[in-house]
Formats: sequence, structure tokens, C-alpha cells
Amino acid sequence: MKRLFGFLFILVLVSNLSLRAQDTIVMQTFTFGSPQDAWFEFPSDTIQFEKILMLYTLKCNPAQNPACGEWDYLTYTFLYDYTGNTDSSEIIQPWWQLNGAEADSVGYSNSPTYSNTPQMYYNTVYDDTTSLSAYTIAAATSNETHPFGTSIPVSRSFYLWRASELVTAGMSNGDITGLRLNLSSIGSTIKNLQIKMMLTTMDTLCEDSLDFSAFTEVYFNNLLPVSGWNSIAFLNAFNWDGTSNIIIEIAYENYSTGTDNLAASNDAGYTAALSRSGSDRCVEFTGSAYIPVPLNDSLLTIDSLISITFWAYGNIDAQPQNGTCFRGNTIDGNRVFNTHVPWSNLGVYWDCGNNGSSYDRINKTATTAETEGAWHHWAFTKNVMTGDMKIYLDGNLWHSGTGLDNDLDEVSVYFIGGGGPGSSAYEGRMDEFALFKAELSQATIQDYMKKSIDASHPEFDKLITYFPFNDGNNTNVGDSAACATGPADLVNTTNPLKHPADYIFGFTPGTIRPDIIFEQGVFNTHTDSVCMVISTQNAPWQIVYFADSVNNPGQPTDTVIVWPAAYYNYNYDITGAIIDSVWVGADTTIYQLYYSYWDYFPEVIRYELARYITPYGNGLSLGDGWTWTFDVTDYRPLLADSVRLAAGNWQELLDMKFVMIKGTPPRDVISIENLWNGSFNYGDGATPIDTYLPSIKTKIPANAYTARWKSRITGHGMDSPQNCAEFCAKTHYFLIDSVQRFSKLVWRDNCDLNPLYPQGGTWVYDRSNWCPGAEVWTYDYEITPYITPGDTVELDHDVQSYVHTSGWDYYRIEDQLITYGAPNFTLDADIYNVISPTNDDMWGRMNPICTKPEIVIRNTGSTTLTSLEIAYGIEGAPMSTYIWSGSLEFMETQNVVLDTFTWAQGADKFVFSISKPNGGTDEYSANNMWISDFEYVPVMPETFVIEFRTNNIPSQNAWTLKDDQGNLVFERSSVGLSPNTFYRDTMTLSTGCYEFRLTDSGEDGLSWWANSAQGNGYIRFKSATNAAYLKVFGSDFGGEVYMQFTVGLTNDVEEMSFSDKPELFAYPNPADNYVQIDFNLPEAEKGIIEIKDLFGRTIVTESFEKSLAGSHNISLQGVQAGTYVVHLQSKNYCDSQILIVH
Repeated sequence: MKRLFGFLFILVLVSNLSLRAQDTIVMQTFTFGSPQDAWFEFPSDTIQFEKILMLYTLKCNPAQNPACGEWDYLTYTFLYDYTGNTDSSEIIQPWWQLNGAEADSVGYSNSPTYSNTPQMYYNTVYDDTTSLSAYTIAAATSNETHPFGTSIPVSRSFYLWRASELVTAGMSNGDITGLRLNLSSIGSTIKNLQIKMMLTTMDTLCEDSLDFSAFTEVYFNNLLPVSGWNSIAFLNAFNWDGTSNIIIEIAYENYSTGTDNLAASNDAGYTAALSRSGSDRCVEFTGSAYIPVPLNDSLLTIDSLISITFWAYGNIDAQPQNGTCFRGNTIDGNRVFNTHVPWSNLGVYWDCGNNGSSYDRINKTATTAETEGAWHHWAFTKNVMTGDMKIYLDGNLWHSGTGLDNDLDEVSVYFIGGGGPGSSAYEGRMDEFALFKAELSQATIQDYMKKSIDASHPEFDKLITYFPFNDGNNTNVGDSAACATGPADLVNTTNPLKHPADYIFGFTPGTIRPDIIFEQGVFNTHTDSVCMVISTQNAPWQIVYFADSVNNPGQPTDTVIVWPAAYYNYNYDITGAIIDSVWVGADTTIYQLYYSYWDYFPEVIRYELARYITPYGNGLSLGDGWTWTFDVTDYRPLLADSVRLAAGNWQELLDMKFVMIKGTPPRDVISIENLWNGSFNYGDGATPIDTYLPSIKTKIPANAYTARWKSRITGHGMDSPQNCAEFCAKTHYFLIDSVQRFSKLVWRDNCDLNPLYPQGGTWVYDRSNWCPGAEVWTYDYEITPYITPGDTVELDHDVQSYVHTSGWDYYRIEDQLITYGAPNFTLDADIYNVISPTNDDMWGRMNPICTKPEIVIRNTGSTTLTSLEIAYGIEGAPMSTYIWSGSLEFMETQNVVLDTFTWAQGADKFVFSISKPNGGTDEYSANNMWISDFEYVPVMPETFVIEFRTNNIPSQNAWTLKDDQGNLVFERSSVGLSPNTFYRDTMTLSTGCYEFRLTDSGEDGLSWWANSAQGNGYIRFKSATNAAYLKVFGSDFGGEVYMQFTVGLTNDVEEMSFSDKPELFAYPNPADNYVQIDFNLPEAEKGIIEIKDLFGRTIVTESFEKSLAGSHNISLQGVQAGTYVVHLQSKNYCDSQILIVH
């Protein structure tokens, strides 16, 4: 069932946002950590709202690394409108599908087919011998099948010889060039014999202490055994140091069972052997592979407890990619359980439980080592009653979430290795897949992760499906659970033997090891090679028929398992050259047929409310949350009653609320219509973007009076030659009835002034209408003069012509047509926004202030606005007045910078009011006042010092200090500045308000990781009477540093505050020989600065005395390259930043 969340009615101002003193409803939707697709109960459409603001707040997720997502990426806020109408679409149904996909025809075999693969083997040939010494360690007390018991196809063994034994045998340090093993009885050929060696200090063998990656391969070939001593010449000599013990790994991989070879062996008298052999299998998925699991009654009754466990080995050549490890869906297609290990972003996702519109999810970013190139055990659990979801990796709790109590609905389809037909498979191998109707404990997971599941398992009676995958028929795999209903088909999936290297546990320890002779020789040699053909059974195909076009169109009527055919198998000579081919003919060839039918479904229209690009997360802190504000008043008809919302953010935690200000809007919305929405390829000469953007004819409602064309555009991708569409500025054209009425250069030119800074990536680069960590601008065009109510209008969105030579780029476009009634007022104006003073995060670079407030006014009346009286000032202080004059048409806005005002110490509210539009009476007074919360402006002593150190390019920098009248008090212009030079200027100022501004024409600050050639500089305010820093500015600031402050108030320096939160800056970053660490604190405190590695070990520690700010140059001599955390800790404050050391 869908869950509806109510709204909260309040009459107050919202934290971090300045609002009018009017009745306001705050509609809370998503909260930090909640699902981001859900239903909410909005106010009824009978309530009128003057303005609706969406507050989009992100904060870093401490459960992932980095806590703020590493990359900038698109996020959308969607509203889904369930219109109550029924829509339909014509379905063109193929008669059959091959592995879930359509094909025109296919030839197949009714029995298994095979493919040949050439395998080159190399061996050392002795041309002549200079010297050869042989050292025997043998007693021949028994004959053993290990290490060559080829009646079992796969084996891996480890044997230890102590240095004392080697020395006793007469061997000295130097290269070991070969060895001999004594076979007392001859069996089958030993294929793919691999020998590896390593030096060790271990004097007995233990499975848990072996480092498989530390071995060096010395031999790989097929061995035709002979009776007696078998000589094996190494391809690569192994150097023994004369003091270490030696471990030898001996492994082989035959493709079928054979006859054992017996090796003459001896008892070492200590644990000198570990061995494992077997015919263990796994399943391997690629492309569109999957295993459809037959349902059983027990599976259908899962509702509140579930655990799914398996071993996985990600394909190192394919991961990470967008594949699915398992999935269970309801008959409506909703997820019941689903996992990606990993997704292409290295995120591991565990989805489980659904409320009909959204599913519970926990996710965490994994490492490459955790997801590919090695076997790892994964366990996923959920307990609906406690709301707990957990992920275990190799028996250890890896990630968890709480408050996740969506039930598990009845499963209709269940797949392993992929999401079913048409989805991408998990690229890799899986083994020992089990699903329990229980929440497994960590202890149980650890006890059984290296065992086969049997009746001794404490939750054996809750075992619903269990696939050991040891079948080997390459057609299907058996379910070993007690309640199993039958085998599961392998769809494009193979069931190979595990390789010896896959045997990483389950070894049998022993004291028996083979007799051996070590060889040390000097030879003239050459390497010989031979090619051998390996024949492997092909993965089976699944053909599903949909033959009942009358009674059950689109429903499967039959399924058959077949094998690939109609291809050539090649034979090779000993050099690997193709010498012959054999045609593998098809037993049957089928050809595609189609029929059509109509599918009926509820009409659901998706509307985009806003778009946002996440910041680069490395080194970023969002504190308790950073808020972006969007005006969504135009969507009021959709934001009523039961509303389904979805947000695309998945890296950071999201809180989203709607502030709905009661009152009369400037005009009432009549209709909202999507025009073009989606991602459209750009730069393809054969298929230009206009192909995807055909003109649209639409009818204007008869009761509409005005209209607006909204266009939200961002460019993405990289191509040649212009790096479109992310980094190229192109013009978009907006035509009405074939006449161009508007055009827009789609470009964001102020990324260097992003208020969310600094970020870890290339955040300062301007882009195609977006910046990392910034809202996307919506282009609004008033088209009222070009429409006639009740008539049809033709709209066309064109894009500047462009053809790339390579690469892939696209524009993400959402265009909407909004129609309205007539203006509700003839003569009216409103305060649309306050830029300063305010606590709004989006205007953080311009705040706090002590002079020249800035607001945005808007004409909300049908009469052209030409004048306006603006009163403003600190609450409780005398008000100042500003007379604005200009010309604004209906709904046009203008930024207005006001003049000075009376200052009051300790103030935190600022009042704006407007009146007398065009000298007349404002018809709607409710929108004439705005009370803004703001932070107290910094206070400086009368005398202080500005320290400025230039970098390698001083011509890009200049700074000015002005009073509240704009008069220049002091400046350092770029003319005359020298590179890497320290400038110290003492300021002695009278009482008043001042404005400091440092600019960088290169728009990349005084230090930036992506432009290391510019070097490093800094700017700081320092006490003139002692060594205390008053304010340090981070050097990675983009285009400018800006601060207003006052002088002459009575605060003691010790009580001054220049930041409302701790600020930590580390530069250069990445660093080499040193790092400069600066900080600001909200109050003077003493504390420490630590640099720690990712294991929490402290590498460097520096303390500081009671300070408001500080600057520390820390040597990194002796610090290894890697990733570290800079951590600042005082009594009441802390902050951290990632540091990369080269």
C-alpha cells in the first residue's frame, strides 16, 4: 500500500531561509536517509498559495567513503501525476525470444556444442649444460595420490621445506632452476600443471596464514608423466636466499576425470602439506545471462525476514558495471529483493521491501579489491520487524541501515546472476547461492560461509533455495533446499569447473609430502612452445515462445533449451596458426514472426520540478546540511492532495521540504504541459539533435490569458573537437509559429563564484548551464504576446548546428508550457528574494554585510512598474529609504543594491518593505514585507595587518579595501606584484563598515590542485599587536574572496568571531614535501591538528594555543604517498579534510 505523509502547519520563519511574515505551511517530504521515491499528502487545491519554495538540503553520508559522493552527477526532482485516465500502447510482440532478446532468425543445435580455443604452452630446452647440482630430500615411505591424483580433475597443494633441510641436503643460496618428482605409478596426463614458489619464515603450514599473492610462477605446461623421477625445468629460475624456508604450490586442472598418478612420499614430521582436490563447480555470467529460479510455496510466504548469501568473483576485465546479482519482483514489476555488487560507480546496493511506490535500500561504495579479481562472500539480510538491513562481506558486518520496514510482497519472478530478460548480468562467477526465510546472525554467517549447507545449519528449516552449482550438465542446476520444486535453467550461463586458484579454503593439512630433488644449474637454453586446442562446451540458449496471440498475448507458452550452432570451429597447428575449420551445423532454424495487441495501463505523467548537479565530494564537508532553494510556484496544481515525488540523489543524504506561503499569487496556473523531455544526442552529423526535437502543436486553453515557456537545459559528455556538450557554449533557439522569438546561449559563466567551495574536482570550470554543487538555471520566457486563447500554437526548440568528429555528447532538456489566468492585480510589486543580508546558503559568498543590502523586486501587477519606495533596516533600528526607478513589465524582476543603513551591534534580523508602486497604492500588501535572518558581521580592531603572498602568476591577482561609500581605502593592484613575494600592509581604520575583495582573473584562486604550475599563495588578516591570526582565507577560492566587516565597536579581540562554523583548509592538495594547514574557529580555543592515514593511525600532530585562526606549515618528509585525513579538534569544534600525498 502507498504510505502518505502529512504536512505541518506553522506560522513561523524557516531556519536558514528568509520569508515574509505570512501564514506558511511547511511540507516535509524526504528526510536524511529515507527512501527517495514516496507518496506525500499535500494541502488541498482549495488552499491558495502566493509562493511555493522547495528546500533541497544535502549532507554527507558518514556510512560511505568519501562521506560526500566523489563525483558530480545529474540529479532530478520528479513529480508523477496519476491522472486517473487510462492510456494504451500497441505492442508488437515477437513470436519467440532468444535469451530475452529479439532476433530475426536463429539456427541451433538440440544437443550440446563446443568451441575450440588455442592455448600456448612454453617449456625450457637445455641446449648444453655448464654445471648441474641436484639435492635430494626423499625417504619414499609411502605412495600418495597428492599432488597428482588425476582421478579428480582439479587439485591445489602446498608443501613446505625448511631451510635446515635444504642446507642438510647440501644446497646453498642461489637460483633453483628445476626440480624432480618421483612417480611410482603412472596415470593420466597432468594438464595445466602450474608450479609456484615463495620464501617464508613459516615453519609449519596453516591455511589462514597463506598469502596466495606472494607466490612466483616458475612452471606452467602439460606434463606427460613417466615412471620414476620426472624432471621439470623451470621457465623462470627461483632465487633462494639460503636462510628462508620454501613453500611450493603444485596445481593442475584437467577437464575430466582420469587415473591417479602415485608420488613417492615421505613424512616430514611436521605440518608440511596442505592439499585440496575436487570437481567443485560454479556458474559464470556475462552479457544477458541469468538463471530463472522456479518458485516454491515457501518462497511465496516470505514477508518479514530474509537472508541471501553467496560467493562472488567479479570479472576484472568487466567490473565495475551495471549488472544485477539477483532480483525478485512482484507481478507488478516492483522490487522485492535486488542486489548490485557492484554498480558501475562501485556502489553495492541492497534493495529489499516495497510499499508499492518505493523500495528500501542501503548502499555503500566498495573498493576494486572487494568486487573483482578475487572470491568474496556476501550476505544480505533484512528484518522488517526491527527495520534493520545489513550487508556482510567475508563474514564481517560491512554496512547497515535502520528504519527500513517495508514488507516483502509476494514474489512473481526470481532470477540469479541477472535481472531477467533484457537486463545486464553480473559480470563474473558465483557459487553457493542460498536464500533463507530468516535473518542470519553474523556468527552463523561466519560459521558456514566456508561450508556446504546441510541439516546441521541452525536455520536449515528456513532454507528456501540453495544452489551449490556442482551439476556440470551445462543445461540446468539443481536446488538442494528441502522445499525445492525443480532445477533452474541456465540461460546463456556456463557451469564450469572451478580453477585451482579458486580453491582458497578447505585444505587438508598433513605431514606427508612428495620426495623431491632440487636442481641448481647453469645452462644454455631456449624456450620452445606448442599450441594445444581446448574444447569447451558452449553456454546453452533459452528460447521462449509467445504463441497464444488470441487468449494470452505476450505471455510465454513454451520454453526450450538449445545450444549455439551455425558457426565454424577452428583447428590450429603447433604454432597457433589456423589450419582447418569445421562447420557446426544447426539442427533447426527458426524465423521470426510478429503479432500486435493493445496494452492498457493508468496514465502517469512525469514532471521535472528542478535539477541539480552534485558537488565533487573529495575533501568536502556539508556540515549539518547545505540548502538550495527552488521556486516551484508554477507547479501548484500538481502539488495538491496525494503526490508521488522522486529524487535522484544517491551519493549524499537528502532532506527536502516545501515552504508554501499562503496568499494570492500574481496569476493562477491553468495548465502544465510537458513539451520535450529527455537526453538528446548532439553533434551527430547523420542524426542531428533537431531530429529528436520536432515541432509541437498544442492548444492553448480558452480560459488562459498568459503563458510561459520553461526550458531547463544542461550539456554533458566530451567530444572532439570542442569538448561538447559539457564544455562548449551553444545557442538554443525558441520558435513560436515558425518565428524565432527567443534565443539563449546555454552556458554557466560563474562557476568560480560557486558558494559551495572548495571542492575536490574541477569545480571552477564553467559549463553548459551547470556547475558542480549548484542548481541548474531554468530559462523562463513569457510568450503571452504570441498566443491566442483557444487557438493552436506551434512551438519549436532548435539548437545551434554542430558536428563532432568523435566522442559522445548530449543535452538534457526539459521544456514545459505553463498557462495562467489573467493577472490578479493591476498595480502590485513584491520582494521576490533577498540576496543580502541573509543566512541562505546560496548567497553565502555575499554575506554577512554591514552596508548596501541587495534584494530582488518583481512586478506582480499588469501595469508596467516604473517606481517603488523601499524601506530597509535592522529590526528595531531607524529605517532607511531608497527610491527605485526603472521599467519592469508584468513578472519581470530586477536586482536592486540599496544604500547604507543604521548599524546595531548584536543584530540578527533585517526588515525590508516596499510601497507606493508608481506613486500609487499597492493592491496586495501581503507580499510587501520580508524579514531576513542573518549572521552578525565580523568585527575587526582599528589596526590590523593584511598579509598577502603571491603565487607564480601575480598578474592575475589584486585586492581592494573600501569604505561603506565605495571609497578606496587601500589596494594592491596586479601591476607591480612580483611572483612568490610576501606583502604585509598595516591597516588603521576609523569606525565604520568596510568591504574587502581579492580577485583572481584566472578564476582558480591562489592555489588549486588542477593548476599546480601557478604555485601557492595566501591571504590572511593578522593582529598588529601579537602573532595571532584573526582570519585566514582558503587559497582554493575560485574567482574571489569577499568579506564585509566593521571597525570601532567595543569587542575585545579575544571575543571576535569571523566564522559561524569551523573552517579547515589544506593546500596544496595533492601535496608533496609540505602542506599548509589554515583554520578558522567560531571562538578562540586551543586544540590540535592531526594527519591520519585511512586506518586511523596518527602520522603528524601539531598543537595550537587559544586562537580564532591559525596557519601551520607541516613537513611531509618521510610520509608515504597515499590518502590521508587532516583532522582539527578543539574543545567545542572539529573539522576534517581529505589530503592526497604524492
